[in-house]
Amino acid sequence: MAAIMTSQREIDKIVAECSEYWTATGVPRKTARDMTAELTAHLYDSAAAGNSLATVIGPDVRGFAES
Repeated sequence: MAAIMTSQREIDKIVAECSEYWTATGVPRKTARDMTAELTAHLYDSAAAGNSLATVIGPDVRGFAES
């Protein structure tokens, strides 16, 4: 259960960082919401499969958000 909580916190942090970046850089709100939902789903799927979150985002959250 502790591993799940850690993953949830990590996912929330990553999603928040990306969402903030997208909003700050002028991504339209609807697009940012859609991207946030898609990223959240991918991260939870990755965690559920036992993969590292870095499998989805790579080593740099900001770099991922920029791409």
